Amino acid sequence: MISRYIFFGLFSLMSFISHAQLIENFSDGNISVNPVWTGNTDHFTVNPDFQLQLNASAAGESFISTAYVLPKDSLQFDFYFKQTFDPSDNNVSNIYFCIDRTDITQANGYYLRLGENGTNDNIKIFRLKDGSSTLLASCAMGAISKDPSQARLRISITEDGIWNVETNYNGENLLTPDVEFMDTDLALMPHNVFFAIQCKYTSTRTKNFFYDDISIQKWVKDTIPPQLVSAKVLDDRNVELLFTERLEQVSGLNPLTYQMDNGIGNPVTINFGTSDNVVRLTFDSQILSGINYTLAISDLQDNEGNVLNTTTSLVLAVVPDKKDLVLNEILTDPFVGGEDFIELYNISTKFLDLQNLIIRNESRGEEKIISSSFILYPGQYVAVSKNTDFLKSTYNTPEEALFLQNDLPAFNVSDAYIQVISNINGSRVVVDSFDYIEDHHFSLLNNTKGVSLEKIVPDGVSNQADLWHSSSQANGFATPGYKNSNFAAPPLSNTEEVFLDKKIFSPYSLGLDPFLLISYKVAKSGFLATIKIFDIDGFPVKTLYENLLIGNEGSLKWDGSDDELQFVKRGWYIIATQLFHPDGEIKSFKHTVAVGEN
Repeated sequence: MISRYIFFGLFSLMSFISHAQLIENFSDGNISVNPVWTGNTDHFTVNPDFQLQLNASAAGESFISTAYVLPKDSLQFDFYFKQTFDPSDNNVSNIYFCIDRTDITQANGYYLRLGENGTNDNIKIFRLKDGSSTLLASCAMGAISKDPSQARLRISITEDGIWNVETNYNGENLLTPDVEFMDTDLALMPHNVFFAIQCKYTSTRTKNFFYDDISIQKWVKDTIPPQLVSAKVLDDRNVELLFTERLEQVSGLNPLTYQMDNGIGNPVTINFGTSDNVVRLTFDSQILSGINYTLAISDLQDNEGNVLNTTTSLVLAVVPDKKDLVLNEILTDPFVGGEDFIELYNISTKFLDLQNLIIRNESRGEEKIISSSFILYPGQYVAVSKNTDFLKSTYNTPEEALFLQNDLPAFNVSDAYIQVISNINGSRVVVDSFDYIEDHHFSLLNNTKGVSLEKIVPDGVSNQADLWHSSSQANGFATPGYKNSNFAAPPLSNTEEVFLDKKIFSPYSLGLDPFLLISYKVAKSGFLATIKIFDIDGFPVKTLYENLLIGNEGSLKWDGSDDELQFVKRGWYIIATQLFHPDGEIKSFKHTVAVGEN
């Protein structure tokens, strides 16, 4: 029979073995298993963000620890902390990332001190010997002196005892060098060690300490090339590249490392940004919006000599101006559980950045700004809504549909004067606008709930009611983020002054071709248009327009209704158009069209 003492010894050994090295991100939601923490565990909790958070009931000190097996010869320690206060001697953390016992008064090992009195708070690294502390190094002065004081850090210790400390004081993953020093005493540490967190706090700071992403492993020499995180065209001459790590300066600053196609060539100047992983390239040739460039990166090295060869696509995105971007679809009365949406369409040859674009409802004096960067390519549509998931599931949108989740100003069901506004050189420019009213919907549609209003001719004048129509039933009554069901391409060429866009249309099913467009193109301004519809026997059916002042070019719509707002019967109809000019000129036109099934 194994005595309980032998069993306890075996359990302790197994505990150390099971925690060979240390990985803890609190994703299991507790600190009682894998690994097991001991000490004042009731003073801590794992919060909804899966971070270890102090949760004490009164002022004092808290100490917890967990055992692990120290990697042989070298070490890499990764860690994140946040303290939502200005640190002081009474509100401070000590992180014992390698100690030989949990009695700090007698311990040997290493720890971080996170804060102090004054305004020079920084991360300090100490060595412990028999409970006495010796300062080894200090990180950037004042870097954790403000609320919140936080950092994500990595300490790499090589077999030769060289310590490299990298940090990011915004808590982000991209680290930059902070301090380097030498200490060889890690080799004197025993195999079985402890990681510990000690907090000292006043009564107002009992919940203001956070810790996460603890990792202690054997340090391994970097053999992975730097990776390109992002490439951004800043303006028509400059490109900024962001990499995962610091770059070796000779290759990083060599113009031959970077080559852009379409006549741009190599950069004329290269500068590192705030750190050696950010590179700004300046070119002599002008970068144009509307061209998709390829940047080739060749023989780029990090400081370990790892080489990157890659290519990336680049576009210059510009602020939308007039005749670049149009309102193309609008929904103001969504189904229950949904939200309003608008659709924007890029009719230009440019790449448009929608960030900071203002969507305004002038009727209510409300506006919202698009907060995130979104590049809309030429010929692309994007639906903007507070609830894009609802749009995708409700309207069964195709894969190519684009969506941008963003708040919109409130729209009335009955009306909304919607404006799309850019900020160009400090001035607000109305790029497009539409004075929406519910009556713009198909006159014979009984219920418009969940039905969007679509623009028929994208590059037509948005405020012309005739260029809008209710979305088709065949498409589920809305087409958010892709080509409208009522899309009508402008005629390629037509020598007639008045012409129809089709020979047959069918308004009955709200499917394809539910309306007729009567287009015109005249040489001079000032004509008054009268358009009347007759059946094949010459009986008047509808006066579509009477003495309507028209421009030089445009389109007018007949939705298949008569003067009594009823569907006309299937059959042939005569479109009689008369144009009268104040100078006495009169032009008359007759066309026939069939109203029937698609």
